[in-house]
Amino acid sequence: MTDLVANVAVIGRFQLMPGILPVRLEAPNVECLVAHAFPSHIEDPTRGIKIDTSDCTVFTVTHRDRGDLDLAKIENVKLLFEQSLSAISEVSIWTKAGDVVGEMSSFIRQIGTTDVKAFFAQGANETLIGWVSPAFTFDRKAAAMIAGFLSNMIVSNGPAANPIPPITRRVMSSLDLINLGFHTESFVNLFSLVDDLTQEVIKAGMTKRGLSDDDQKGLLRAIKEERLKVSQETPSK
Repeated sequence: MTDLVANVAVIGRFQLMPGILPVRLEAPNVECLVAHAFPSHIEDPTRGIKIDTSDCTVFTVTHRDRGDLDLAKIENVKLLFEQSLSAISEVSIWTKAGDVVGEMSSFIRQIGTTDVKAFFAQGANETLIGWVSPAFTFDRKAAAMIAGFLSNMIVSNGPAANPIPPITRRVMSSLDLINLGFHTESFVNLFSLVDDLTQEVIKAGMTKRGLSDDDQKGLLRAIKEERLKVSQETPSK
Protein backbone atom coordinates (compact mmCIF):
# COMPACT_ATOMS: atom_id res chain seq x y z
CA MET A 1 0.00 0.00 0.00
CA THR A 2 1.07 3.58 -0.60
CA ASP A 3 1.29 6.47 1.81
CA LEU A 4 -0.77 9.64 1.92
CA VAL A 5 1.08 12.92 2.39
CA ALA A 6 -0.43 16.06 3.90
CA ASN A 7 1.21 19.49 4.08
CA VAL A 8 0.03 21.78 6.87
CA ALA A 9 1.17 25.42 7.07
CA VAL A 10 0.90 26.52 10.71
CA ILE A 11 1.25 30.18 11.66
CA GLY A 12 4.39 30.86 13.72
CA ARG A 13 7.85 29.37 14.22
CA PHE A 14 8.06 26.04 16.04
CA GLN A 15 11.48 25.11 17.42
CA LEU A 16 11.24 21.34 17.27
CA MET A 17 13.75 18.52 17.18
CA PRO A 18 15.19 18.14 13.66
CA GLY A 19 14.41 15.01 11.70
CA ILE A 20 11.31 12.95 10.96
CA LEU A 21 9.40 11.95 14.07
CA PRO A 22 7.13 8.86 14.12
CA VAL A 23 3.73 9.30 15.79
CA ARG A 24 1.12 6.67 16.60
CA LEU A 25 -2.42 7.97 17.04
CA GLU A 26 -5.13 6.06 18.86
CA ALA A 27 -8.86 5.61 18.15
CA PRO A 28 -8.43 4.86 15.29
CA ASN A 29 -4.91 3.46 15.24
CA VAL A 30 -2.95 5.53 12.70
CA GLU A 31 0.80 5.68 12.11
CA CYS A 32 2.27 8.98 10.92
CA LEU A 33 5.66 10.50 10.16
CA VAL A 34 5.96 14.20 10.99
CA ALA A 35 8.62 16.50 9.53
CA HIS A 36 8.84 20.27 9.48
CA ALA A 37 10.53 22.95 7.41
CA PHE A 38 10.45 26.70 6.84
CA PRO A 39 9.88 27.31 3.10
CA SER A 40 9.00 30.81 1.95
CA HIS A 41 6.03 29.52 -0.05
CA ILE A 42 4.03 26.45 -1.10
CA GLU A 43 3.81 26.22 -4.88
CA ASP A 44 2.26 23.97 -7.51
CA PRO A 45 2.78 25.63 -10.92
CA THR A 46 0.67 23.06 -12.79
CA ARG A 47 -2.39 24.01 -10.73
CA GLY A 48 -1.58 27.70 -10.32
CA ILE A 49 -1.14 27.42 -6.54
CA LYS A 50 1.29 29.65 -4.68
CA ILE A 51 0.81 30.50 -1.01
CA ASP A 52 3.13 32.66 1.06
CA THR A 53 4.38 30.63 4.04
CA SER A 54 7.15 32.98 5.20
CA ASP A 55 5.24 33.41 8.47
CA CYS A 56 4.60 29.68 8.93
CA THR A 57 6.10 26.37 9.91
CA VAL A 58 5.19 23.87 7.19
CA PHE A 59 4.63 20.36 8.54
CA THR A 60 4.71 17.31 6.28
CA VAL A 61 2.56 14.56 7.78
CA THR A 62 2.90 11.18 6.07
CA HIS A 63 -0.01 8.85 6.84
CA ARG A 64 1.37 5.33 6.45
CA ASP A 65 -0.48 2.87 4.16
CA ARG A 66 -3.44 5.20 3.57
CA GLY A 67 -2.79 6.25 -0.02
CA ASP A 68 -6.02 4.59 -1.16
CA LEU A 69 -8.16 6.89 0.99
CA ASP A 70 -10.83 8.48 -1.21
CA LEU A 71 -10.16 12.23 -0.96
CA ALA A 72 -13.26 12.98 -3.04
CA LYS A 73 -15.35 12.37 0.09
CA ILE A 74 -15.55 15.38 2.38
CA GLU A 75 -15.77 13.22 5.51
CA ASN A 76 -12.43 11.60 4.64
CA VAL A 77 -10.82 15.00 4.12
CA LYS A 78 -12.07 16.23 7.51
CA LEU A 79 -10.78 13.09 9.20
CA LEU A 80 -7.41 13.43 7.50
CA PHE A 81 -7.17 17.10 8.53
CA GLU A 82 -8.03 16.36 12.18
CA GLN A 83 -5.59 13.44 12.36
CA SER A 84 -2.84 15.56 10.82
CA LEU A 85 -3.39 18.23 13.47
CA SER A 86 -3.39 15.55 16.18
CA ALA A 87 -0.05 14.18 14.91
CA ILE A 88 1.49 17.67 14.89
CA SER A 89 0.11 18.38 18.37
CA GLU A 90 1.58 15.10 19.63
CA VAL A 91 5.02 16.11 18.34
CA SER A 92 4.69 19.58 19.87
CA ILE A 93 3.64 18.28 23.29
CA TRP A 94 6.34 15.58 23.21
CA THR A 95 8.99 18.20 22.44
CA LYS A 96 7.73 20.53 25.14
CA ALA A 97 7.60 17.75 27.74
CA GLY A 98 11.13 16.58 26.96
CA ASP A 99 12.68 20.02 26.73
CA VAL A 100 13.99 22.10 29.61
CA VAL A 101 11.07 24.33 30.59
CA GLY A 102 11.44 27.88 29.34
CA GLU A 103 14.54 27.36 27.19
CA MET A 104 13.01 26.78 23.77
CA SER A 105 9.46 25.54 23.82
CA SER A 106 7.63 27.82 26.24
CA PHE A 107 5.20 28.88 23.49
CA ILE A 108 4.69 25.46 21.89
CA ARG A 109 1.22 24.00 22.42
CA GLN A 110 -1.41 21.91 20.69
CA ILE A 111 -2.36 22.90 17.14
CA GLY A 112 -5.95 23.71 16.21
CA THR A 113 -7.91 24.85 13.17
CA THR A 114 -7.31 28.54 13.88
CA ASP A 115 -3.51 28.03 13.69
CA VAL A 116 -3.55 26.64 10.15
CA LYS A 117 -3.00 28.92 7.17
CA ALA A 118 -3.16 26.21 4.49
CA PHE A 119 -3.66 22.45 4.21
CA PHE A 120 -3.02 20.21 1.21
CA ALA A 121 -3.09 16.42 0.80
CA GLN A 122 -2.52 14.01 -2.05
CA GLY A 123 -2.99 10.25 -2.15
CA ALA A 124 -1.99 7.56 -4.62
CA ASN A 125 -3.64 9.26 -7.60
CA GLU A 126 -3.16 12.79 -8.91
CA THR A 127 -6.08 14.20 -6.94
CA LEU A 128 -4.98 17.12 -4.75
CA ILE A 129 -7.28 18.53 -2.10
CA GLY A 130 -6.60 21.74 -0.24
CA TRP A 131 -7.95 24.35 2.12
CA VAL A 132 -6.75 27.91 2.74
CA SER A 133 -7.89 29.77 5.84
CA PRO A 134 -9.67 33.03 4.99
CA ALA A 135 -8.43 34.47 8.30
CA PHE A 136 -4.88 34.72 6.90
CA THR A 137 -5.61 35.33 3.22
CA PHE A 138 -7.98 38.30 3.38
CA ASP A 139 -6.64 41.26 1.44
CA ARG A 140 -5.10 43.73 3.92
CA LYS A 141 -6.02 46.79 1.87
CA ALA A 142 -9.66 45.70 1.72
CA ALA A 143 -9.62 44.94 5.45
CA ALA A 144 -8.16 48.35 6.22
CA MET A 145 -10.80 50.03 4.08
CA ILE A 146 -13.63 48.18 5.83
CA ALA A 147 -12.15 48.87 9.28
CA GLY A 148 -11.91 52.58 8.51
CA PHE A 149 -15.45 52.81 7.14
CA LEU A 150 -17.62 54.96 9.44
CA SER A 151 -14.91 54.75 12.11
CA ASN A 152 -16.46 57.62 14.12
CA MET A 153 -19.91 56.03 14.48
CA ILE A 154 -20.86 54.41 17.79
CA VAL A 155 -23.18 51.46 17.20
CA SER A 156 -26.21 51.79 19.46
CA ASN A 157 -27.19 48.11 19.33
CA GLY A 158 -23.76 46.80 20.29
CA PRO A 159 -22.65 44.60 23.23
CA ALA A 160 -23.75 47.18 25.83
CA ALA A 161 -27.35 47.12 24.58
CA ASN A 162 -27.42 43.38 23.80
CA PRO A 163 -25.11 41.60 26.28
CA ILE A 164 -24.18 37.99 25.65
CA PRO A 165 -26.14 35.56 27.88
CA PRO A 166 -23.91 33.51 30.22
CA ILE A 167 -24.99 30.23 28.59
CA THR A 168 -24.06 31.50 25.14
CA ARG A 169 -20.71 32.72 26.45
CA ARG A 170 -19.93 29.26 27.84
CA VAL A 171 -20.85 27.60 24.54
CA MET A 172 -18.66 30.04 22.61
CA SER A 173 -15.72 29.38 24.94
CA SER A 174 -16.10 25.65 24.24
CA LEU A 175 -16.08 26.34 20.49
CA ASP A 176 -12.88 28.35 20.90
CA LEU A 177 -11.29 25.42 22.75
CA ILE A 178 -12.21 23.07 19.88
CA ASN A 179 -10.73 25.41 17.27
CA LEU A 180 -7.56 25.75 19.36
CA GLY A 181 -7.18 21.97 19.53
CA PHE A 182 -8.19 21.43 23.17
CA HIS A 183 -10.99 18.93 22.56
CA THR A 184 -10.90 17.30 26.01
CA GLU A 185 -11.16 20.65 27.78
CA SER A 186 -14.05 21.63 25.52
CA PHE A 187 -15.89 18.40 26.38
CA VAL A 188 -15.45 19.04 30.12
CA ASN A 189 -16.72 22.61 29.71
CA LEU A 190 -19.78 21.54 27.73
CA PHE A 191 -20.52 18.64 30.09
CA SER A 192 -20.49 21.10 33.00
CA LEU A 193 -22.90 23.35 31.10
CA VAL A 194 -25.28 20.45 30.39
CA ASP A 195 -25.15 19.45 34.06
CA ASP A 196 -26.00 22.99 35.19
CA LEU A 197 -28.86 23.28 32.71
CA THR A 198 -30.22 19.89 33.81
CA GLN A 199 -30.32 21.08 37.40
CA GLU A 200 -32.09 24.27 36.35
CA VAL A 201 -34.74 22.23 34.53
CA ILE A 202 -35.21 20.03 37.62
CA LYS A 203 -35.54 23.10 39.84
CA ALA A 204 -38.13 24.61 37.49
CA GLY A 205 -40.11 21.36 37.51
CA MET A 206 -40.07 21.13 41.30
CA THR A 207 -41.16 24.77 41.65
CA LYS A 208 -44.02 24.13 39.25
CA ARG A 209 -45.14 21.20 41.42
CA GLY A 210 -45.18 23.45 44.47
CA LEU A 211 -42.20 22.05 46.40
CA SER A 212 -40.71 24.34 49.05
CA ASP A 213 -37.09 25.51 48.97
CA ASP A 214 -36.10 23.00 51.67
CA ASP A 215 -37.80 20.16 49.82
CA GLN A 216 -36.04 21.16 46.61
CA LYS A 217 -32.63 21.23 48.29
CA GLY A 218 -33.23 17.83 49.87
CA LEU A 219 -34.33 16.28 46.59
CA LEU A 220 -31.41 17.77 44.68
CA ARG A 221 -29.02 16.48 47.33
CA ALA A 222 -30.51 13.00 47.05
CA ILE A 223 -30.23 13.10 43.25
CA LYS A 224 -26.57 14.18 43.50
CA GLU A 225 -25.73 11.40 45.97
CA GLU A 226 -27.46 8.75 43.87
CA ARG A 227 -25.71 9.96 40.74
CA LEU A 228 -22.29 9.66 42.37
CA LYS A 229 -22.87 6.12 43.60
CA VAL A 230 -21.23 3.27 41.75
CA SER A 231 -23.43 0.21 41.92
CA GLN A 232 -21.81 -3.18 41.76
CA GLU A 233 -24.15 -6.10 41.19
CA THR A 234 -23.10 -9.61 42.16
CA PRO A 235 -23.89 -12.03 39.33
CA SER A 236 -26.38 -14.71 40.28
CA LYS A 237 -25.11 -18.26 40.39
